[in-house]
Amino acid sequence: MIRPVSAGTSRYFGALGTPLLYCAIAVGLGAAVPRIEAYYLPGFPALFDAASAIAVLSAIASGMLPLTGLVYSLAFVLVQFSATAYSPRLVAWLAGSAHMRHPLGIFTAAFIFALAARNIARSRVGRA
Repeated sequence: MIRPVSAGTSRYFGALGTPLLYCAIAVGLGAAVPRIEAYYLPGFPALFDAASAIAVLSAIASGMLPLTGLVYSLAFVLVQFSATAYSPRLVAWLAGSAHMRHPLGIFTAAFIFALAARNIARSRVGRA
């Protein structure tokens, strides 16, 4: 028997669904963009070699990880502070707000994209 989804369940999946959607897109783009570039632009002169690309993508991932942690920490502190100082309706509004979901998804997706593209570039170094 199929149960209907209640409003509380859809809000929970909405709060997790947006960052997860961003992360899934980042993994797909991180795996697809280097392959698309290699397929459609084989004669395009590269500005730097694969080792430099790996270093740049590693630096981006290393920089995005603490920034993502800071964004998550600030989001949790905001929800916790509003839970103690304001009404429960405000807490539910903040926790389910797009102002919370999209930044969490964007910062996490930037980190995951850099890792996925770095892994593709690393796998191509041995073949080149």
